[in-house]
Amino acid sequence: MIKFFLFPLLLFSIPKALHITYHAGCAGEISSICRHFNIDLDTWLIPTLPPSFLTGKKTIDPYIISHDKAKKIFKLHKDTFNQYDLIITSDIAPLSRIFLQNQWEKPLLIWVCNRFDINCHRSGKKIFPDEPYYALFSSTLNMPNVEVVGYIPYEKYYAETHRKVFAIQKTITPIGINDFHGDIYKQVPKTVNKPETLFIREYINETKVGLSKILDNLKIKNYCGPYNGASDIKDFKAMVHIPSVMGNCFLYENLAQGVIHFIPSKKFYAEQYKKSFSFIDWSQFVFVSNNLSIEEIIDHCEWYREDLAPFFVFFDSYEQIPHLLKTTDFTSKKRALALWYRDYKKNMLEKWEEVFSNLLPHSF
Repeated sequence: MIKFFLFPLLLFSIPKALHITYHAGCAGEISSICRHFNIDLDTWLIPTLPPSFLTGKKTIDPYIISHDKAKKIFKLHKDTFNQYDLIITSDIAPLSRIFLQNQWEKPLLIWVCNRFDINCHRSGKKIFPDEPYYALFSSTLNMPNVEVVGYIPYEKYYAETHRKVFAIQKTITPIGINDFHGDIYKQVPKTVNKPETLFIREYINETKVGLSKILDNLKIKNYCGPYNGASDIKDFKAMVHIPSVMGNCFLYENLAQGVIHFIPSKKFYAEQYKKSFSFIDWSQFVFVSNNLSIEEIIDHCEWYREDLAPFFVFFDSYEQIPHLLKTTDFTSKKRALALWYRDYKKNMLEKWEEVFSNLLPHSF
C-alpha cells in the first residue's frame, strides 16, 4: 500500500526551476507564469545580485555574455544548476550560452527578448557578428531538451531575415501579470486626480520631446513622475506614449489593467521620426543597417498591432489630443479591452502549457 501511494506522488512531483534574467519585467512575468503552473521557481535577477556573483569577480561589462564568461559562470555554478529540473533564461538570450556550450542535457527554456544576439560579443571583445554563437544558437533546433520562444513576433523575423538563424520556432507574448511589484515608495501622489489626468511615463521619446510640457501648453492635465507599476496607473484617464522599441512588457501589463493608450498615428510617427522621435533596436546594428524603413519598423512594432488598435487612440498631431479626449468613449474601450484580454490571456497560457509539457512531460 505504501508503494502504491508513493508512485503517483513521484510521477507528479512539483518541478523546480531557476530563472536567470537581467530584466525585472521578465522576472515578474515568468514568476506569474510559473505560479500558474505550480512550478517552484527561484530567480536570479542579475542587477540585484552582488557584482561578483556570476563569475566570482566583478566584470567590466556585466551585460556582455561572451564564450569565456559563460564558461566561467557554468564552472562556478554547475552544482547549483544541477539542482533544478528546468533552467529559464530571458531578456538577454546569450545567457543561454552558459548551458548550450556546456552540453547541458536537462530542460532549458530560452525566452528571447530584445533580439537573440544582443551582447553576444566573443571573448569579451566587441566582435560582431559572433558566428560561433550564431551556430550554437542554431543548433538548438536539434536539441529536444531546449525550447526557444520569442516574446514578440519580431524576434523570429529578425533572427531569420537578418541573421539567417531559424531557432525561434514559437512566439508567446507577455500576459502582463507581474509578480515583481514595483517600489512601494515610488507611487503616484494621492493629490493627483487620476480620472481627470493623463499619465506619461518618463521614457525615451517622452523625455526627448518634452511631452509633459507639450500637454501643459495644450491645457491638458497630465502626470509624469514616479509610479508603482501598471496597477498604479490604471485609474488614470489614459496614458500617452510615444513608442521607442519594438515591444515592452509594460505594454501588456497596462493592457491587463485596462489602460487605454494615446499614441502617435503611423503617419505622424513617420513624419516625426529622426526629427524628434527615436526608435531603438537592441541588436548591435541599428535598423538602417538592416534596411528597414520607418514604415516597416512601425508595422513590426507591438504598439501598432492591428488587434490592439481598438484599445488605442491615435493622434495625427499633439494639437488633436484635446479633441480626442472629448470624443473618445473610454468606457466602451475599457469594456472591449477587458473582453479581449480575457481570451488573450487564456490563449497565451495554453501556449505556455504546451512548452512546459514538452520540457517537463512527467509534470504536466
